[in-house]
Formats: sequence, structure tokens, C-alpha cells
Amino acid sequence: MSRKKVTFVTLDIMPQMVPLAGGYLQAYACLDPEIESTWHFEQHAGTRGTMTSRDLTARLLKSDADVYAFSCYAWNTGLFKATVQELLQAKEGVHIILGGPQVMNCAQKYLSPEHERLVLCNGEGEKTFRSFLKQLCKDEPDLASVKGLSFYRWGELVTTESEERIRDLDEIPSPFLGGLFDPALYKNAVIETNRGCPFTCTYCYWGGAIGAKVNRFSQARIEAEFEWIARSGVYSLAIVDANWGILPRDVELSHHLARCKEQHGSPRLVGFSASKNTPERVSEITKIFHDAGLLLSHTISLQTMQEKSLKLVGRQNIKTKAYLAMQRYLNDNGISSHVELIWPLPGETLTSFVEGVDRLCAGGADLFFCHPLYLINNIALNSMRGPYGLVTEPSREPGSEAEIVVETREVPRDDYMVGWRFVYATMILFNLRALYCLSKYLSTKGLESHSALYMKFSRFLQENPSAPLAKLLEEVIEEKSVDPNTLGRIAYYMHSARDEFDALLSAFVSTQPWWSDEGAQVYFEIDLLNRPNLYRPEAPDTRLSLQHVTIQAVEPGGYVVEIPETHLASSRSFLGAKATFQSNPIRIDHRQNQFEYAPSDYVEVYWLHCYHSAFNITQISPTWQA
Repeated sequence: MSRKKVTFVTLDIMPQMVPLAGGYLQAYACLDPEIESTWHFEQHAGTRGTMTSRDLTARLLKSDADVYAFSCYAWNTGLFKATVQELLQAKEGVHIILGGPQVMNCAQKYLSPEHERLVLCNGEGEKTFRSFLKQLCKDEPDLASVKGLSFYRWGELVTTESEERIRDLDEIPSPFLGGLFDPALYKNAVIETNRGCPFTCTYCYWGGAIGAKVNRFSQARIEAEFEWIARSGVYSLAIVDANWGILPRDVELSHHLARCKEQHGSPRLVGFSASKNTPERVSEITKIFHDAGLLLSHTISLQTMQEKSLKLVGRQNIKTKAYLAMQRYLNDNGISSHVELIWPLPGETLTSFVEGVDRLCAGGADLFFCHPLYLINNIALNSMRGPYGLVTEPSREPGSEAEIVVETREVPRDDYMVGWRFVYATMILFNLRALYCLSKYLSTKGLESHSALYMKFSRFLQENPSAPLAKLLEEVIEEKSVDPNTLGRIAYYMHSARDEFDALLSAFVSTQPWWSDEGAQVYFEIDLLNRPNLYRPEAPDTRLSLQHVTIQAVEPGGYVVEIPETHLASSRSFLGAKATFQSNPIRIDHRQNQFEYAPSDYVEVYWLHCYHSAFNITQISPTWQA
């Protein structure tokens, strides 16, 4: 008797990503001897946005499976819906099971009476999937006996009782240690060390277990999986716990991962979502990863500085005092970080959002990252669309089902667009360091707040629509997101058209009322010298014409300069941890381990590199040393 086949279908955001959910399902199902002897399994792992539903259907039909199991998230379910319909039409007798946070508890949206072999898993998948396969081993399956399942039978929707969550997660065999993943196929890995989130933010449905007890994998198992990942040579590792650092053992696990990196040279990068209310522990973890060369940029998830908004979305932020202490610690240790914001949250106004950014700049924020407010299935915010005045548009991302909030009760459409222009201006002038020191000087002297400067620059671009950057901004702003296609394009323009961009900045600052202040001119010149190279610098610009900062010499990778004595101390403070000079002359070195510029036929390659470099701006910023 030939064995039946299951094909797991995963489309992730990152390419060549380990299909962890499918691995868990296979490993847990094969604990049952009948399933292991009856079924064999295949993982189909791809990348979002790289194929159409027709392409995906053709590949899945070649797999010729009896069961297709789709791992559904907001970013891929739009594509999966079309693919499922095409599979059902093309392959008679096929069984399809949908699972994941975007589809659970939404049977009426994804199932239909004419397709009784299309079923949906509600909740954690391992137990339900194993029971489902167990029933399919029988001549007459009884799906009503499978807990956590929805399906149509005789024209009526059936939803069985809920399945209990797995408390001891070690009941799930490790797909890493069990040999289910071929290291040669994957360059990026994802890992869970626990499941569940004790918080109840109304815009989130992390893993389908918000407001839930945190269940754990054992520390010994996670350490062994870290070692497997390091030996496999993957480039990046994403720790997808909702709150890394919530448990004391997370510090020990971070040390262990750092040792694995030291021993095997892999992974190169680690990403995680930090615990919201354990700032001291998170700071320690961040330092561990930074010292090991694992950290690109530490994420500080604030989302908003508006207390009213926090209450409306059920979120508890890190206390302001604790945040400021953490930010100082990160800055003093030269650790790149970025504050995550969401625009616009309910209760937020354009004024409060802009003021929040200003407060964060004054508090020492290193970078900003702004998300749109997405509405996805199962989040509590869906039930508050009317009271909060939420108006949405479909996401432009290929295959996505997410909706983007473009209006709220407090933010009309015009303010919404002004807010996004302000976001991009902030990223240009602050994140990418175009007017980084000048902004700090103006704020310190009371001549112009950070936010006022960034808002003026966004208006300046609107008033000069023929400028290449202004044209580019109008294109990317329609995407309403910060990703390689938006921030990456802007950063690449600033790199590839540096002289043109410098001229635009000069035209902007020279029209401002504070331009007659000598200090403003000094710090503008410092910004011209300091703006990081996103690729390894070839030769410094010898055409810079400065009035206050004296260029004594041009050297490979940088300059030797002299700053007016009255500005030495403040310029060192504004430049941050990579400025260590106490006196003139000062050597500026832009060679900070950047990648070399490599020709490519695909401009998207440059956008992606520049996007990642934007989050590594602290590390690639030049040193300023006496």
C-alpha cells in the first residue's frame, strides 16, 4: 500500500526561511505510529511576492499531495485564497487544511458548503492537525471528533470544541534536532522559545495567544537548537517570542547564542521582539548581542507617546523614566536602536504624533521606524471601527489581506498624508543623519524644535516638486509603509546622488530664519562631513567647500578637520559615542566595515542593502578621533 502525502505550504517575508510551523506539525504528527507509517511529508517554502496564485498552484499540483496544509498570515492569505480555489478545481478528492492566526476563528470567511474537504484549524495547530490526519487514515473519517476544527458537512458549518494548548512545549519534537530541515536549503531561521503573550493590545494577535499564559520549551532544548542553527551556517535568526526578555533565563540563552556565534561564525544577525516591561533585562540582552556582533539595531516598541492612545488600544508601555535610562545606556555603549511607532493609532492626532517624535528626539532616540496601523483578522480593534472612526484601504503588498487605516476620528485623510510626509522627512534628516547635528543644535539653542525642522523640510519638498527627491517621495508615500521599496529607495538615492542631495539641503537651510546663526552653519557643515556612507567609501569628496570647519587633509576613507574651538564640546556630544576627540585636529574615518558596492542588474538589490544599512547607521557612521 502506497503512503499518502502531506505538503505543507509556507510563504514567508524573508527568502530561504526555515518553515518552522510545518516542521512542528510534522514532528508532532509523527509521534503517532499509524501516521508515521501512513503518511510522508514535503515542505514547500517560498517567499511572499515572488509568485502568483497560478504559479503556486502549478508547483503544488506537481507535488501531487493528498493533503495540503497552508500556514496563513495576513501577508500571504490573499494569495492562498486564490490558490486554494484553483487547487480544489484542479485536483479532485484533495483535502486542504488552513491554519494560522489570520484564519483561525474565521471559518465563514474561508470555508464554503460546496467544499467539504476544505477545513480550518482554530487555535494551536499540533494536536488538531495530528487528529485530522488520524481520521484521514480511516475509510470513513469522522472530522466531528477532531477538536479545534471547522468544516462544512451537509451544507452546515460545523465547529468542534476547542483543543487545549500544549503546556509543556517539549511534547513537540524538535524539527531542527530531528533532522526535518536540510541546512543546505535555508539561509534564515526562525525559532520559538515560548508561546503566549500576557498583554492584550487591541491591534495584535501574536500567535493567536494574546492575554494568555506563557508556555515554554525547555532551556536545554533551546540551547541545542541554537547550536544546530549556528552549525548550519544560517545568515539570520529571528526569535519570534512575543516578549524576548520576559523570562530571566532569556539572558542565559542570549549568552549561549553569543557563544555559538563565536564558535561557528553563525548566525550573523539576530532579531527579536523585546519584552515591554523588563527594560534592565532587555538592556543586558541587547549588550550581549551587540558585543557578539549579532545585533543590527535594537527595537524599542513604544508605538506612541500619547497616553490616551495607549489606553484605547489596551497597551502598557515601558515607563518614560525607564525608557530614557535604556536609551542612554544604548547610546553610551554605541548600540544602534530604533523606536517603533504606529501612525495613526486611535486617539492620536497629527499634533500629538509630531510632539511625540520631538520628545523622543530630545530624549536621545537613535532612529525611528514607523508602521501603518494594520487591521487583520481576530484583533479586538476590528470591533471598534465605528466608535474610533477607522477608515481603511487594502494593503498594496502582494498576497496580503491586511487593511491599512488611513483615517481615524482624530485624523482626517489630509492629516494622515501630512503625517507620512513628516515620517519620511524625519527618516531622511534624522535617521539617515542628513541634518542630525544641526537638528540637535537648533533644539538646544531654542531656535527650532526637531519636529518643526522635519515638518518644514517635508513642506519644502512639496513646494519644490521638480526636485528628484520630491518626486521620489511622492511615489513612495503611496505605499504607506517603511520597507526596502520606500526607505530603501530613499536611502539609495541619497547614496547615489550625494552631490545633488547636498545641493538640495543647502537650498533648504539657506532659506531658514536661523541660517544667519553661525552655529547653525557650523553644524550643517559637520553634517555634510558626517553623513554615513552606505557602502564602503572609495574616495572622499574633495569638492566640499566649507566656511567654518577647516579641512586640513583628505585621506583614504575620510578627512582631517579642525572645528571652531567654541563648538568642540557640543559637537562631540551631538555626534555621539563614535566621537572621542577632545581637541583639534580631528580625523574622520568613514571606513566602518561597510559592504563594497557590487554592480547588479536589479536595482532592488541596492534598495534592500540600503534599507538594512539604514538600521545599522550607528555602526557605519564615521569615527571622529583626535
